[in-house]
Amino acid sequence: MNEQWSGSPDSTVYILTRARDLGVSSLSKIGFTTKSAEARARDYTDGKWEVAEEYQMPSWLGLLVERRAHEILKDDWLDPSVVSGSGSEVFMCDAGKASN
Repeated sequence: MNEQWSGSPDSTVYILTRARDLGVSSLSKIGFTTKSAEARARDYTDGKWEVAEEYQMPSWLGLLVERRAHEILKDDWLDPSVVSGSGSEVFMCDAGKASN
């Protein structure tokens, strides 16, 4: 059996952006959801986020991709305590850098 992966695309890894907030050029949120990326953009903090990219994949793969993206972008991580927030998936970079 030579399958690349098994499972149906039941989740989404997404990149949300929010330009020119908090004095930085761009903010990106990279996350994983079983809802749509649009729904996540609407219900995250104040709802002023826009979907830049979304990739559908099986849940097991989505979790791995999200974790790896966070690892790669750790130097751009926005500490939520700086803005009295709680989100840990926000990075000070544009969607282009976040998707690479």
